[in-house]
Amino acid sequence: MSPSIELTTFRPLVYTAAFGDTTYFECLNIMLASLLEFGCFKGNIAVISDQPPEKIIPYIPIEYRSRVHFEIVPSMDVFQRYLISSPIFDNYSPIIYLDTDIVVDADINSTLRDILRADGICVTTESSSYPELASSKIANVIDSRRIGNWFGLELCRADPECAQKLLPCANSGIIGYKNADFFRPIGAQVAALCQDHTNRELTRWFGDQPVLNYVLVRTQTADTASLSNRCKFVSEWDQFSGESSGFRHFVWARGRDKVQQMAAYLESLRKSRTSHDRDEPKVHALNDISPSTKEKLDFSSYIFVVTSALAANQGVLEPQARFAQTLRTIQSIRDHARGAFILLVDSSPAPLSSRVVDEIRANVDIAVFLNGLNPGLHLSRNLGGFWKTSDYSKTLAETYSLIHAIYLIRVISSGKFNKRIFKISGRYFLSSNFNLSLYESTDLSGKYVFKKRMRSWIVGENGYFNTRLWSFCTTTIDQTLGILNSIFLCSIDSSLDAEHAYFRRLPGGSVHEVDTIHVAGQIASTGEELSE
Repeated sequence: MSPSIELTTFRPLVYTAAFGDTTYFECLNIMLASLLEFGCFKGNIAVISDQPPEKIIPYIPIEYRSRVHFEIVPSMDVFQRYLISSPIFDNYSPIIYLDTDIVVDADINSTLRDILRADGICVTTESSSYPELASSKIANVIDSRRIGNWFGLELCRADPECAQKLLPCANSGIIGYKNADFFRPIGAQVAALCQDHTNRELTRWFGDQPVLNYVLVRTQTADTASLSNRCKFVSEWDQFSGESSGFRHFVWARGRDKVQQMAAYLESLRKSRTSHDRDEPKVHALNDISPSTKEKLDFSSYIFVVTSALAANQGVLEPQARFAQTLRTIQSIRDHARGAFILLVDSSPAPLSSRVVDEIRANVDIAVFLNGLNPGLHLSRNLGGFWKTSDYSKTLAETYSLIHAIYLIRVISSGKFNKRIFKISGRYFLSSNFNLSLYESTDLSGKYVFKKRMRSWIVGENGYFNTRLWSFCTTTIDQTLGILNSIFLCSIDSSLDAEHAYFRRLPGGSVHEVDTIHVAGQIASTGEELSE
C-alpha cells in the first residue's frame, strides 16, 4: 500500500495507561469491555504499563487479545501517556487516549472520524462546570472556588502570553489526535514540563492535567468542539440516568468504589440493551461490521476466506483438535501473508460454545457463523446417491459458505485496492515456503490458481482440482460468484464432490496450475498428515 493511501486510511487506535494495584486493572477491564460492547470498536488497542504482559492479559477482553500492543516501561509516571515514541503508533490514524476509569456507552466511530478531521488536540472540557474559569482572559479570572490549579491556571498566569488567552479547562482523561506525528511535539512538551523539578509539587497534587492545559494554551492547539457534549463527569453510576453521550468518566469516584460504580453502570447498559433487543427486530449482520473493519477490507491487497466446520459430525478429529488447528490456520496467514484481511465462515451442523466463537472472532477480521442457516446442510440430507455417504454435507455446505463470504466482500469492499482472494480450508495451514509475492505476477491477472489437476477415480470424469487452497483475481469476482453457483448446482445435479465440480465448471484457459501450493495439515476423514 502506498504511503499516500496509508495517510488517508481510517485505522484508529485506542490506548491507555495501566499501573498501580489491581483496582486500576479492574477498571481497565471494565473500560475495554464497554469499548467493545457499546463503543462498537473492533480496531486495535495499546496498553502502556510497568507490568509484564502476562499480568495484564487476564484483564483484556478475549476479543482484543490478538489486537493489543503492550508498551512496557521501567516505571510509571504521570507523563507516560504523552510519550508515544514507539513506532507502533505510526501505523494508526486517528489515535485516542482513554483513562481506565471511563465507561464507553455509545458507538465511538463517528467520534473517531471527527478526531481524524480535526486540526487540533481533541479534549473534553469541564468549562460548563466551572464557567468562571473559562469565560474571561486568564489574567482576569477570579478563582473563588480555588479549583483553577486543576486546569493549570497559575501556570498560565505566570506566562504573559498565555495570560491573555482563554483557559480550555481540558480534562486529560480523553486525548485524541489525527496521527502520532501531529501529537508528538505537544506530548513532548507536556512530558518535559511534568519532569521539570519546578513543577514536581504541582504534578504531585494535581497530576499531569494542569501541564496539559498550559501547553494547549501556549500552543493554541486545544480542540474542545470535536468532543463537545460527548463526556459526562460523574461519581455515581446512576447520574444522568438514561443519557448515553459516548463516555462516562468516573473522575470523582475513588478506590474500590470507582470499580463498583463503573461495574454497576456497565451492567445497567447491558440490561438496557437486553430489553431493547427483545423489543426490536434483529439488524442485518452488515451493521455489525465496524467502519474500521470495512476500511481495512477496502484497502487490503489480499483477502483470505477460511471455510471451516469447527463442530463437524464426520471424520476422526475431535472438536478440540479442529479448533486448535483452525487457530493455527489463522496464525499461519498472519505469519506468511502479513496485513492480509481474514474472513472466516463456519458451517458447523452443531452449535458452537461462546468461548470458541469469542476466540475465533478475536483472531480474525470478520467471523460469520452460518450453522443451521447454511442450506447446504439441509439439502444434502435429502438427496440420494453420493449424498447418502458420510461426506454428505461437506461439498454443499463449503460451497455455499464460500459464496456467502464472497458476496459479503463484494458488498462491503469497493474492490479498488483488492488484488486477490484466497480460499483456504480451515485446519490446514500455510507452510514456511508459502510466498505471497509469487501471486503478484502480471501473468496471473484474471486467472484462478490451483494445484495441478489430479487424475480422477470416477469413470467419465477427466480430472479434479484440489480445493484446500486456491485463489482468484478480484477482477473476476462477479464471474467467480457465477461459477460457484453453477458448481453448487452441478454438485447436486450430478452428485459430484466439489473437487470434480470445480474441474467441470471452471472455464478452459482460466486456470493457472502450480506444482505446489505450500499447504500442510491433517486430513479430517483419516487423520493422515499431508504437505502439498
